[in-house]
Amino acid sequence: MAEEELHLKHQIPKVGRRIRENAQLWNEADWGFLQDLNDPRGHVFRKRGFFWSHLRENVANGDVYYYSVVTSSTKHTIIYTRDLSAGEGPVKLENIIGATYTPGTAIAPINLFAGGPSCDLAITAGATGVSGGVTVPVDFLFGAGNKAAVAGSAGLPTIFPPNTTLVLKLTNEAVGTNPGIKLALAFAEIVIPDDLV
Repeated sequence: MAEEELHLKHQIPKVGRRIRENAQLWNEADWGFLQDLNDPRGHVFRKRGFFWSHLRENVANGDVYYYSVVTSSTKHTIIYTRDLSAGEGPVKLENIIGATYTPGTAIAPINLFAGGPSCDLAITAGATGVSGGVTVPVDFLFGAGNKAAVAGSAGLPTIFPPNTTLVLKLTNEAVGTNPGIKLALAFAEIVIPDDLV
């Protein structure tokens, strides 16, 4: 086979199952799907990307505030960006899994593709009666310039399976009144098969 023909052959897209050097099977189409999962822009173009934000101003010292989150019953929720910012710190964000609570006021996320369908995820602000559950530290914000997310420090998304219920606890530990505290999420909803490579 001529060198030019070999070069063209390597440009042909491959799909289906292949055999690794250790004799295990893997699927190149699955690998492409996994690569696509890591690109939030692709989900926006497919109308599966969403944005949610909530801002509270003049937050009193020691104020504790809760958000409740219930993910889709059929899709995985992939959080690509979780931004906590404040006029001053410290501000603490914790994730409580398995708590009982009373939902607050629903705030619907927007589709990042204008006019796209709404998401399945339900999030409320001002949940009350929170008790029980396991608390997982998420972020401790000392000042407006420190917005690094623990979950995002490695540049990886955080994935919640279908039917996940959690409560976010936001505590203002700043001295005096905090000028403002904002929590924002950028995420996508998609079905992730269990049998990927």
